[in-house]
Amino acid sequence: MMVNMGHYLQPEIKIYRCDYETNCSFWNFSNVSAPYWRFYWGVTLGGEIFHKQNKTVLEPDSFILISPNTYFSTKAHTAFELRCQRTALKNLFNQGNFCV
Repeated sequence: MMVNMGHYLQPEIKIYRCDYETNCSFWNFSNVSAPYWRFYWGVTLGGEIFHKQNKTVLEPDSFILISPNTYFSTKAHTAFELRCQRTALKNLFNQGNFCV
């Protein structure tokens, strides 16, 4: 079967920054927001993200994707390993504030 890729969105992706923190212990920020997508993966346990009334524990078997201009807070209970990426994605989703 042949697929015509012209029918699918072809996002423009620009990676602004990639980080890998091996001793992330001072990750306590309130009401953070930025004009780009954020991807967080807690390689080890110890970090949490708060959005409105919801708390998400960063776990090694999952990640969180936060859309641009979404306010959230972070907390580190103990030092942990964190991978994160700040990325501009155009034409991927309709722009709306959410945490996945």
